[in-house]
Amino acid sequence: MDYQKSVPSVGLVNGKFVNEDVVAGLPGSLIPATWGNSVTDELLNVVKSAGLEPNETDATQLLQALKKISQAGEDKHATDIGAANLYMANYVPVITTLKDGLALRFTAGNANTGASTFAPNGCCPSRY
Repeated sequence: MDYQKSVPSVGLVNGKFVNEDVVAGLPGSLIPATWGNSVTDELLNVVKSAGLEPNETDATQLLQALKKISQAGEDKHATDIGAANLYMANYVPVITTLKDGLALRFTAGNANTGASTFAPNGCCPSRY
């Protein structure tokens, strides 16, 4: 993903979207410059944070970046601070509610000898 440099009719100036300037007789981009630049910069930040090189012709980079960040565990990984059969882990941002489909990873610090409890950030202990 990158700014559309290969489409001259999109109206980029110095590689960025621009607003129309009626007084100077300059046409603007096809969308408001502030919006286009903000959206593109936000998306590029995700792509770059995953270590990917932005590529205008690759429409899969945002998904690749999200998968890479998630697989690296940067989004939801913590170390167990509990005891045997009581797993506790502090996540950032703090987990305050457990929701269906939420995947949390932790490195266990103690053995499981029977039914165990998992309490992320001390929240919502669940028996497993």
